[in-house]
Amino acid sequence: MPRLPEQPIDAIRDLEAQLRFAPREALLRDIERAERLCLSIEPGVKYPEDWVCQAVTGYRAQIVRPRLMEGSELLASMPVLLQRLCEHAGLTEAEVPDSLGLDEISERWRVSRATLSRLRRRGLPTLRVRDGRRSARVVVRREMVEAFERSHEGLDRGAVRSARLSAAETARIVARAARYRRCLGWSLNKAAGRLAGKTGRSREAVRQVLQRAEAERPMFGHAPPLREREGRVLRRARARGVTLQAMVKATRRSPASIRRAINLARAGLLRDLLERGVLETGLVDEGSLRAKPANEGLGGPAPATLEELLRAARARGAAVPFEERVRLSAYQSLRRRAAAGVAGLSRLHPAAAALDRIETDLRWAARLKAELVRSQLRVIVTTIEARVGSPIERTPAGPMVALLGEAIAAASTAVDSIDAARGGRVAAGVGLAVDRVVARRVKAAGGPWSGRAAPMAGGREALGDWTRTLCEWQRWLEPDARVRRVAVAGGPSEADARLLVARFGWGGRPRTLTELCEELDLPENRAPALEQAALCRALDAAR
Repeated sequence: MPRLPEQPIDAIRDLEAQLRFAPREALLRDIERAERLCLSIEPGVKYPEDWVCQAVTGYRAQIVRPRLMEGSELLASMPVLLQRLCEHAGLTEAEVPDSLGLDEISERWRVSRATLSRLRRRGLPTLRVRDGRRSARVVVRREMVEAFERSHEGLDRGAVRSARLSAAETARIVARAARYRRCLGWSLNKAAGRLAGKTGRSREAVRQVLQRAEAERPMFGHAPPLREREGRVLRRARARGVTLQAMVKATRRSPASIRRAINLARAGLLRDLLERGVLETGLVDEGSLRAKPANEGLGGPAPATLEELLRAARARGAAVPFEERVRLSAYQSLRRRAAAGVAGLSRLHPAAAALDRIETDLRWAARLKAELVRSQLRVIVTTIEARVGSPIERTPAGPMVALLGEAIAAASTAVDSIDAARGGRVAAGVGLAVDRVVARRVKAAGGPWSGRAAPMAGGREALGDWTRTLCEWQRWLEPDARVRRVAVAGGPSEADARLLVARFGWGGRPRTLTELCEELDLPENRAPALEQAALCRALDAAR
């Protein structure tokens, strides 16, 4: 079954999102109109978004600032829209009786499948249909094939067919490119442009020939393409404060190549969360995201010692129902919004702004979850003391610190299992989860620990920062712990502290780079560099 293609234009992606839940009869009419539209678009013309919406749906959309689309880009996106609308409508093969498959069209035009793929990007209106076995195939109506032939002269005679480069032609291209490099100092791309004109081939075809030759025997001094593993290494280096200039020098790649490799690594980590079911899908409650409890009082530090944790737990009253309900709903809505964002990421060129929005949502979700768990510290402590049979201060220090860590992890898992839409209190699920963990540990230890000959918990035992480990994505989205200590203390400078605190949500919700620029009046094109510089200075101050 062919994979559904990804929509390259945001405006057409928004149009599809509006149409996917339309009645089937309306979708079938939209498909017919979109087919006809494919044959009327001219590559050199710009088309406004509202005009395209009217051409597909028959209704004029009220758009305040319609986006403009190049005709060539719109031609490439319309076949994608057609296939996705066919999938939403469940179009069957029986409903398109007079149609041709891709193999039949290739034979009719005497072109390769690769050439046919290029023609599809020039507006060939392809449909996605299901047969009796529920598998999908791509077809084109016969009348659309004939209309496409009339608008593209020579297709029916195989005029677009181009033979493969022979070994002799490839050798001549490589030899000429080497001479251009040696005598004129030309780059690979410049040599490819010159040779494309001399050989009658496309620039991309010649460039690929030179790239393959470069991988076997370097002549232009180009480094091989960055692999996925190297992209992950660069992402970790960036998170640790390594500057872009240092990465350019170390890898001999352009800044654009390094940014793309890092973005691909970020998208891969997010896509892995979605594929493993860590991110849930569903409706997003925008109202809860705007509510005050979801935006304020977040990002507080975890108790550093056992004494601080016990003091905070015993001083805390029961969680406020409204506040708890809002934060739980916002936490789940952010995970759902992130899941939808990950599903819409391009696999080849994920946009940095989209990645930043998703990662910021996940940081925000982690801050909300930390407050939900913090509100249950009293439940955790009282459950442990009831099961152990004595106050925590009278238990062995080492086992109790380990048990508290397990109890907080169990409370975190319990928060994930609660559905905000069904109501109910978080304390019920947390109490049961913690009790199971404590009962298992007490049974394994052979009974209560109060009479054991071991150092008692004195209160000064250090606890790990559990607010950094509640969500799986925090492993790579949280900055170095030293950055927080320096920023919250007001260093390394007041401007850096404000930027880092607002960016990572240590006192409120985290901000995207765009929101950060608006709040702090920073130039948007310099925001990534300013964030990286602030991280570097904070780490230097911590050392």
